[in-house]
Amino acid sequence: MLSLLFYERNFGQASKSQFELIMFKYFLDCLEKSELSLTNYEIGYYLGITEKKVGLLKEKIEFQFSKYDEQYLKSKRVELLQRVVFDEKKALIKILVNDVSLMLHIRQKLESLGLYDENQLNSKLFQCRPDVFLVFISSISDC
Repeated sequence: MLSLLFYERNFGQASKSQFELIMFKYFLDCLEKSELSLTNYEIGYYLGITEKKVGLLKEKIEFQFSKYDEQYLKSKRVELLQRVVFDEKKALIKILVNDVSLMLHIRQKLESLGLYDENQLNSKLFQCRPDVFLVFISSISDC
């Protein structure tokens, strides 16, 4: 992929940010193959960049290199169900979602169903009403 970008861009006309993104994607692929599970903070510490920059790079990778895949959500539904917490005071379902890609997939699916979640300052926290969550989970199940 890196060589294609280099040769298709007339021997080095690609921008620094394009190379940075591809190298970061390669780094994440290597982490995935080694089955290491690092947080954004740990990745940032290792690479010498901020946790926020790691999140932004992951988001850019998601937009540039992958397409929405219903199977991805289906494969993650058990993980989501294991993390569900019900906030009795606010009557909301809360799930901590560390994976940027998963959060984007969840929000896209909700939007396609005409539903929405309760947006938070904490970008890793997914919140919605119980009825919305039930519609969402039933829409990605194999039933």
